[in-house]
Amino acid sequence: MKLSRTKIDLFVACPRCFYLDIKRGIKRPPGFPFSLNNAVDALLKREFDSHRKNGTAHPLQLQFGIDAIPANHPQIDKWRDSLRGGVSFHLPEYDCSLYGGIDDLWIGAEGQYYVVDYKATAKEHAVTAMPDWANAYKRQVEFYQWLLRKNNLPVSDTAYFVYSTGNTKHPNFNNTLHFETHVIPYQGNAGWVDETITGMFNTLQLNEVPTHTENCDYCKYSKAMKDL
Repeated sequence: MKLSRTKIDLFVACPRCFYLDIKRGIKRPPGFPFSLNNAVDALLKREFDSHRKNGTAHPLQLQFGIDAIPANHPQIDKWRDSLRGGVSFHLPEYDCSLYGGIDDLWIGAEGQYYVVDYKATAKEHAVTAMPDWANAYKRQVEFYQWLLRKNNLPVSDTAYFVYSTGNTKHPNFNNTLHFETHVIPYQGNAGWVDETITGMFNTLQLNEVPTHTENCDYCKYSKAMKDL
């Protein structure tokens, strides 16, 4: 069995939806793809890759005083591609591999690595700190920290979000969306991962579907339809 980072986040959000997905093959309806976000990701990766090749710091790293450069690790292309397995770790006790695709990896002067995630949005004001609702984003980088440590990489607790905000207040469009980008440090704590993995596999051993999760919109809809 292989479980992606998104499946782990699904379990955290709703054990019932996780159980139905993995055990019964009943998946949540898919969301819409974030095409503009994906475009920003691709452009940022291209920029950082040029500095990765040259062994130089990106202007954003210099602007925000980060003593690191894009890591030119031999596995970086695979680790960034979830379709090729991303960063993975096999759990023999469950006969399961956990995996996820990182956006980027930076390395400091002392050889310590930093998990980096790109985010894009559009607002009146630029995002300069992680929003209160961004717990899923924080879990995402923490899980990547956990995975990379399982691959024997010296990973810092500090992760970075490269957050690009499209300016919705700009007076003209002219086929150009204007962005302001900030690099936001985040002090991760991956201590929740092992406990969550245990909970996931304990849930999969159940013979009955877990009860509806109170704060899950999908469960609310399912329950409402059943009651109707």
